Amino acid sequence: MPKSRRERKSALSQVKKKGRALKDALVTRIREAVETYPNIYIFEVEHMKNSVMKQVREDWTGSKFFLGKNKVMQLALGRTPEEEQKSGLAKLSQLVSGSRGLLFTSKPESEVLSYFQSFRSPHYARSGTTCPHAYKLAAGTLPATKCPHPMEPMLRKLGLPTRLIQGKVELLNDVEVTRKGDALTPEQCKILQIFGVRVANFRIQILHQWNAENGSIKDYEVEEEDGAEGEDEEDGDEAIELRTAGDDDEAFDGTFDEDGEGAALMDDDGEGEAMQGGDGEGDEEM
Repeated sequence: MPKSRRERKSALSQVKKKGRALKDALVTRIREAVETYPNIYIFEVEHMKNSVMKQVREDWTGSKFFLGKNKVMQLALGRTPEEEQKSGLAKLSQLVSGSRGLLFTSKPESEVLSYFQSFRSPHYARSGTTCPHAYKLAAGTLPATKCPHPMEPMLRKLGLPTRLIQGKVELLNDVEVTRKGDALTPEQCKILQIFGVRVANFRIQILHQWNAENGSIKDYEVEEEDGAEGEDEEDGDEAIELRTAGDDDEAFDGTFDEDGEGAALMDDDGEGEAMQGGDGEGDEEM
């Protein structure tokens, strides 16, 4: 019996699939970079921010960053000794997993490590980020620069007990916004953003290095994540009070950072894949 037209599903989006051609091109560019650069580093990105990644790429003009599907990058490096272009690349490809990428560079090791160990870019957290500190709001009038009266209905939707009094937003009682170690919800992220609190640090950790001269692989220690905006760990478990009056900061513009997962990243040729955490659906054996 023929299938009814009413039961047929049709895609409403006009997004075209990237297809195998783009994967083949990525493999080709990685293999060309293997022949060009003497050092390959495997790095991991924490708290991805595409605009910050572009800044990093500008700082490293002359080097190449690749972020794509893990299986594609593994294939480009060579998954077995028979497939590898140069000695040691098969072992390196086995280390490509999770949210990792490849850096091809001719710069000395000391310069690479010094740059990425010191580079931090605080930004507003996305949902699921672990909060390094506890934050609270004290009862009272909220600053008009951050919480103008049109925002009061939205603040109530975020779970804050507020009301309007003579055109000012009043917080009726003390609120524990987050606790230390919480996996932040979208509502908590938006509250922290309203008060200008950045608890996430964009950073790149160098994990492994391959050297073309001898084909050896060097491993680096993984550093513990520190708090954003240079906050000290001496605060302990005591909650930090969000400022509620006398703020001189810029007024909140009512827009929020996106809570989407991942980000589209490109190599130096302006092409790339969406960053994936692992080998999710869509990865193909090539």
